[in-house]
Amino acid sequence: MSIDFPSWSDLGMEESLSERTRFAWDYQLMLCERYRRYFDGDVFQDTIEVEKGNEDEDTLLFPIGLNLVKMLTMAQADAAFGEWSEQPIRWSVGQDMEVTPPDEKAISLLTNIMDISGAGAMFWEMELERNVYGGSAMKISPYLSDSLPHIRWTHIPREGFFPVWDPENQNELLEVYIIVWISAEQAQQKYRYEASGAPVRYIEHWVKDKHETFLNDRQLKDYSGVNPFGVVPFIYVPRMRFSTWWGDALTADIIPVQDELNMRVADMADAINYNAHPVRWGLNLGRDFNAKNFPIGPNTFWNLGRSIGQSPPPEVGILEAKAAVAQGVTDHIKFIYDWGRTSADSPPVAFGEDQGGGQRSGATLEIRMWPLLRAIRRSRSYHAAAMKQALYITGNILKQKLFPDIQVRTIDALLENRIVPSYADIMPRDQSANVDEVVRLMSTKPAPSISLETAQTVLGRGAGEVRRIKAMLQDDEVFYREDLEAQQKLDAAKQAAQAKAAKPDTQATN
Repeated sequence: MSIDFPSWSDLGMEESLSERTRFAWDYQLMLCERYRRYFDGDVFQDTIEVEKGNEDEDTLLFPIGLNLVKMLTMAQADAAFGEWSEQPIRWSVGQDMEVTPPDEKAISLLTNIMDISGAGAMFWEMELERNVYGGSAMKISPYLSDSLPHIRWTHIPREGFFPVWDPENQNELLEVYIIVWISAEQAQQKYRYEASGAPVRYIEHWVKDKHETFLNDRQLKDYSGVNPFGVVPFIYVPRMRFSTWWGDALTADIIPVQDELNMRVADMADAINYNAHPVRWGLNLGRDFNAKNFPIGPNTFWNLGRSIGQSPPPEVGILEAKAAVAQGVTDHIKFIYDWGRTSADSPPVAFGEDQGGGQRSGATLEIRMWPLLRAIRRSRSYHAAAMKQALYITGNILKQKLFPDIQVRTIDALLENRIVPSYADIMPRDQSANVDEVVRLMSTKPAPSISLETAQTVLGRGAGEVRRIKAMLQDDEVFYREDLEAQQKLDAAKQAAQAKAAKPDTQATN
């Protein structure tokens, strides 16, 4: 799917947007286009000027095409949610809070929302955008179905998302424009909009009290009106914030290193090529010395004739050249490559490179993985804050819709910030070590050092597992009682048999 970046010059919104805002949005579009060219590899099609007379030959600027941007941004996206299996985020009750039945229902509701939203793929796409562009966006909207969860989360392409932030709360949006291009067929099938075959500009505009939808210059009345939720139903997740609200992209740090690496590797390849096919020259050559009679290539033999004199000895030689690439050149290229990964917080061990070592302890491995670990934890702090805002917006939509199968106390659990996101371990942990940790903490005296809910979280399960275990134990009481009665009968029979065996045989005595 190709990406078309919208232009603000013909949207007719100049009156509602300040010049500074339009300038900032245009600048972000320019950055997105540049970052996309590097990620997709389009930059490798760039050419350089050649000498006059060779205009028909295109000389590539980066002929090798080493794409560090794609490799490192995808590596960060793959590591962001850790070693998860079913869903990239688990939901739990906030620390030092008791789990209540409404909390369990809220967690179950969020699990259903993530299932219907395809959270595994959606969150990975958003995470990749956070690294490539600096941030990603998501929309929370009602999912009008007869069954749960009634809410759907949708990924909004970064290149078409234009927000206005609350100056006092960077996680809340005051206004949002969505501007993307859709095909004529999509406009016709989705909105019954007849187009002439050209792409249609889709515009969606949200503020706290209203929302509007346009196809080109035509407003869609069925998709416009009052905003009943009281919030702008979007969240924006930056990778990290320092110089701009939009977030700082990892791509910006990698591009200079990638350019340098490609140019130096190309220089080394040129040196090898020139050494393999050197320019030959000669003095006092005969008339028959030409490229046809003396071909250039492997396994060729040049007959240079006979020397002057009587019976000179035969002689065979090779045209040799010095080493094409010195050791310092390869060391420099390795340094650039290692520095590129270091600047992207991706140590070699994260790519399976052991750096000449052998088996090491888990603590040593964690130290070597520390750059990636701290980068993922920083990224998760921004992601968790945005997810809490998503729960708040979800609760407001459910509160306004009043679906009969969702209780008010369940909605309150979302609005009161009782439910928080939790993430899987960044590095895989031995499950037996987790079990051993839980057993030790549960066995401390005079009281256990860990709650049942926290123990299930450590084991990778949800808080609802405690309720299911308790229900299982209650159901098994019947079987436990039956087993106890059977054991008591068996013990009584054994005791009777032993007593009979110990009683003297009076008949034999008589």
